[in-house]
Amino acid sequence: MEDIQYAIEPTKETGFSTVEVILSGKKTFLHSKINPARESETQREQISKITQDTVIAYGAGLGYTLIPVCNNHAIKRLIIIERLNNINTHLLNTFAKDNHNCEIIILSGMNCDQIATALDELLDFTIVKGIAFLDHPASLRLFPEYYSSVKSTVDSRIRYKAGNEATKKNFLSLFFRNAIKNISQLRIMSALSSIRNLWSGYPCLVISSAPSIDYFINVIKSHKNNFFILSVDSAYPILRSHGIRPDLIISIDPQPWTEEHLRNMDQSIPVITSLTSWNHAFKKSFLSINSHPLSQLRDHTIPNIGSVDTHTGTDAGDAIAAAIYHGASRI
Repeated sequence: MEDIQYAIEPTKETGFSTVEVILSGKKTFLHSKINPARESETQREQISKITQDTVIAYGAGLGYTLIPVCNNHAIKRLIIIERLNNINTHLLNTFAKDNHNCEIIILSGMNCDQIATALDELLDFTIVKGIAFLDHPASLRLFPEYYSSVKSTVDSRIRYKAGNEATKKNFLSLFFRNAIKNISQLRIMSALSSIRNLWSGYPCLVISSAPSIDYFINVIKSHKNNFFILSVDSAYPILRSHGIRPDLIISIDPQPWTEEHLRNMDQSIPVITSLTSWNHAFKKSFLSINSHPLSQLRDHTIPNIGSVDTHTGTDAGDAIAAAIYHGASRI
């Protein structure tokens, strides 16, 4: 992402500056050159009504519109996403005198991938009580494409993080019960690392239980000997009904109905599973470490077990990771 040329310029108002941005040879000011302090009043009423403890601001310039955030004691954290790079010091100076209780975090000059990574670290929905959003109109007018992409990225990460935390909360007791049951099966499980790069140099077909499997099942059957087949547990019944034997199955879901997918399965097929998966007592199972504390404890007890946990919470995502882990040349 290209650096944007800008300069901090004095204004007629003592103690306040403005930002002169040079874009495509054209100069634009993000704040008034006469009375930039008045901008603090433009969103004061809106900010005073915020009850969430976290605010994400899209654009700020030098942050004058955000000064009232410091007077709202409900707001504990302000995350500013600013297109201009290396403007942090100038921004923090705006809040230095008035800020008493709010943590200010500035993500400046970052692309969407970097912002997504930062938000994954910053947003913990076991702690965050709510998120409010504020726009800096001048910044959005100057960089419309950037902030449009940023908003999509932020929305995506929040939905993922919130959903992930909800999943953890809903399945917490189930994860724990499964782990306790599966601990007794550890003696017959092998480490995933023992079959790493098993398919090195060979193509792999990953099969999920998506609706398209019905359209391609006959094509898969006619070419089943041309690649290794890695199936998620929910796709196994349709493969079995068409005489297709997968070379490997992945089963990571904690819910009991996964047992229905693998009822009467060919026990010679190896299965990648986790400590928190529903207990099946597979004859040939390979343990993959996930983020559950009991799973991590197992990894500390016997290191280098291996993992294909993508943190997506989906067996399809982990199946693709497993194909990569096994060294498939094409997926």
